[in-house]
Amino acid sequence: MLKLTVPNHARQLVLFMVPDTRGDFSAISDAVRGRPGEFVRVTQDINKASLDRTRLNAFILGIRSQENTHPEYLRNVAPVLSSSLAVKLNPDCLAKVVEFQAACLLENRDSLVLGDIHSNSLTETIIGAPTDLALQLSATREGGYGFYSPYIGVVRDLARMFGAFNNPEFNYLPALGIQNGHSISLLLNSAPSFRKPKSVLVAALPAIEKNVPPPLRKSGDAPICATRPGAVFGVDGAPLVFATDYAHNMALRMTDKDGRVVEAPVVARADRGGYIFAPSFDPAGLKGAVAAQLHGFWGFDAFEGPEFAVQFPQDDGWQVAPGQRLQTGRKNNVLVSGPSMACVKSISVQLPDGRNLTPDWQMKGEQLSIDIPLSDLVAPGEVSIAIQPHGGGKPAVITIPAEAEGMP
Repeated sequence: MLKLTVPNHARQLVLFMVPDTRGDFSAISDAVRGRPGEFVRVTQDINKASLDRTRLNAFILGIRSQENTHPEYLRNVAPVLSSSLAVKLNPDCLAKVVEFQAACLLENRDSLVLGDIHSNSLTETIIGAPTDLALQLSATREGGYGFYSPYIGVVRDLARMFGAFNNPEFNYLPALGIQNGHSISLLLNSAPSFRKPKSVLVAALPAIEKNVPPPLRKSGDAPICATRPGAVFGVDGAPLVFATDYAHNMALRMTDKDGRVVEAPVVARADRGGYIFAPSFDPAGLKGAVAAQLHGFWGFDAFEGPEFAVQFPQDDGWQVAPGQRLQTGRKNNVLVSGPSMACVKSISVQLPDGRNLTPDWQMKGEQLSIDIPLSDLVAPGEVSIAIQPHGGGKPAVITIPAEAEGMP
């Protein structure tokens, strides 16, 4: 474990690892101090390449995990992983039989990584650096997001840049840092040498300057039912929230109509396209519509994310639209509104004669449109509509009188 004292106003942190052979280490410090700008540029490029490789690794892990568990769902999961991590997807692979889809998706790995503006801003990649990194860019309609930047020979080209600093004593060997929790694995392009010229491993650690928060955006405006199985708070715009631990201690701060605040821990899932509730989440009596905001930490700094419209089941407050009525001997349609429309799972109807029906229904704007067939109902009476929410709980019940056909 390294224990370091960071000088004031420091911005970049680079780790030089030298074989312990009692060599002349002053040559290394002289090289860095003599051309600090070049070293800063190179370390920024290493950081950018490391972040790109981290996204690619997360994509590969997601594909392999799905292949080993439920390969039949890969057709649905792969596009979500691709979008979350900004990794290129070959749609032709999904047309193949299930057994060959994963292998096809992972072909030509070096050309899968897509550009990410947030990674660029984190590493302050300057004009011209992508060329040195062999990142051949092809602009897309989104003006920045979606730049195609194949991960081709990055380490090779960085080594070429380091060539200017090599000497008979030392040879600089760039290493990509791949983060795994609290540790970093180094990815090398060639084996280090312990003989002259000795290899100096150069690893760029995450920048220590002011944080650049992720440009997270919610991926949809529709209300989200918190108790629906598999509820996802979709986000996009920052693949690193899925590929690294930079974003941590994330939670959804929910405020109900009475001002009560509940903090719900959430977990980033690239295969789901956003955040999901942690297993420890307890609704704690929340009901109806609540305002929610994603928040947590990005590195050491507090971070505020997008806001979401969230709903919990509520069994009261439901009503039929004004002017709605039921008549026997005909097919009826009623419009119903309530405080948790996103949480409706199913609807059942009980007729005055005791029969139970499962009506056709659909969302119509901010209302439920329910078809209630009363063609074979002769006697008028009370019709009960039971609205069952996701996640169980007490259904909302609305009672409407059915009048005899022909009544004004």
